[in-house]
Parts: sequence; structure tokens; C-alpha cells
Amino acid sequence: MDRRSVLLGAFSELVLIRSGRMTASAEVLDAWDEKIIHLYGGYDRSPVAATAVQIRREMPLTQSLMRQGGFSPATTTRLHRVNGRLGALMAACQHDLDDRPGAVAAFSEAFYHASEARDRPLQGWIRCWQSSLARKNGDSTRAAVLARDAVRWSGSASPVAARAAVIEARAMAALGRKWQVHERVGLAWRILGGLSDEQHGDPGFAVETMHSATLAEMSAAAYIDVGHPDMAGVYADAALMDLDLSGATGRRSLIRVSAGTAALWRGDVDQAVSLVNEALDISMHRPTAPITARTAQFVRDARASVGQTAVIEDLEDSLELKNAVATA
Repeated sequence: MDRRSVLLGAFSELVLIRSGRMTASAEVLDAWDEKIIHLYGGYDRSPVAATAVQIRREMPLTQSLMRQGGFSPATTTRLHRVNGRLGALMAACQHDLDDRPGAVAAFSEAFYHASEARDRPLQGWIRCWQSSLARKNGDSTRAAVLARDAVRWSGSASPVAARAAVIEARAMAALGRKWQVHERVGLAWRILGGLSDEQHGDPGFAVETMHSATLAEMSAAAYIDVGHPDMAGVYADAALMDLDLSGATGRRSLIRVSAGTAALWRGDVDQAVSLVNEALDISMHRPTAPITARTAQFVRDARASVGQTAVIEDLEDSLELKNAVATA
């Protein structure tokens, strides 16, 4: 059979049919690796739905190659890694687009591919996401177990281990174990202190790195969960400037909801509402289910604290408008 391009996927011109079989050269695998780096690096700054579209363009071809099989062990391992990384990012998109069942299934499949590829950082990173999903689905005990299991794959002195510790802190908060929240957050920061400059990376969305601003945002969320506004405010203040400079839209929005909630609990209602309105403005072009859920919780907390005031009504109107734009 003459060589011809397979008309599938963004890299179809690099995947050829020879004797009725698709082939995946080192060139195409390298191209997918570069694409994955680009998608992960831009995730926290790009609209989630747009990222999902890009992943859907790639996965039919990567999955077809995986199903076909018959490649060398090295090529098979690389294909598993590509499918694991793309699948995990697709699962994150589904989570952020409020498709929790889809995210659960996609993370499970991505973990399989990561296991076959021996992609240990990704295995630990996926366990962190699975922990968060378990907590949000009401099973905080399982969430804690999954967070601890992340370290089994990533190692105890890795960026993923720092992430896992603070995610376990949120599970502890849901279980009402306040002291363990402090302990796990403290562990996360001790791990961070032992990382190399390369492992710190930039703020935002990453598997192999953990920046102090990202960890501060996650720590603030844990202290909001456990009802400790002073500590939440400390971490929020520490993260705001670095996250703003990074342009990491998702984290910039989340940190403002945490800072706003801490201000509300301290009695500074005007400052609290101002911060949450900023979060809505920042996330207007990149709406996510977590921002919507945490803003809605802020509104409920504010109503319980100060009643249905004009500023709370205005915030509710802004939230409704944001939701309408997101679903239009």
C-alpha cells in the first residue's frame, strides 16, 4: 500500500499507514509531548471548554494507535504516557465544567495509562484529583486515603507530595479534624521548602512543579474549610500578588473568594464583597464549577452573617449574570 496520511487528529500528517497499519514515529510522539506541555502550561489561563476541544482533537488518534497495538515496548510506553497525560487533563476539564461523573471515569482511565507508562508523578497527581472528587462527593474518609496514596507513587519529597498534603488537609477539614488540618498544611510547606528551584516552577497548573503561590492558595482554601479566617487571610495575602503577576486566571479567582470569605468572617463586608466581585470579573472569560460553587457559598455565608443587604443582592445579580454568560 502506498504511504498516505491518516486523516485524523492534529498530527495526522505525521502518522502514516504502511501495509494497512498506522505507525507512530518518534517525531509524532515528540510533537504530542510538546503539545501536552503547551496545554498544561496554558490551562489555568485559557477557557476550559477551549482546552477540552483541543484535547478532543488529539485523543481519537492516540486512542486508535493504542487499540491497534503491535508497537515496540518503548513506543507503547510513550503512547500510554500521551494517553495518560491527555486523559488526565480532559478529566480536569470535565471537573471544571461540572461533569463529576465524567471526571471520575476519565481520571480512572488516565491512571491506568499512567501506570502502564510508569509515569509516577502523573499517578500521584491523579490521586490528588481523585481525592478532591471524593471529598466533593461526600466521602471525605476516602478522600484522605486517596491523598495519602498519592505519595506512594510520587515519593514523599516531591511537588505532588506537597499537593497531596494540602489536599488531605481539606479532607481533614471536612471530617472536622482541625488539628490535622494544621499538621497537613505544615507538612506541605516543609516539603515545598525542600524542593529545587526547577521543582518550584511557576504559579498555576502543573504536574511536576509546585509554586509557593499555588500552595498558598490551596492552604487558604483549607483554612476556609475549617473555619479559620485569620490563617486563611494570611495565606491569601501571601498569594495574591504572585498569582496576579502570573496571569493564572483560575487561581487568581479562587484566592479572591478565599480572601473575601476570610474578610466576611472578620466583619469587613464591603471588602469581602469587593474581592468576590473581582473574582467574578477575572473568571468571566474562564468560568469554572469551583468558582461558581465557592461564590455561591460565599453568598449564603454573607446572607447568614449580615442579611439580604443591597451589596449582597448586587453580588447575587453578578453571579447570575456570570452563570448566564457561561451557559449561553
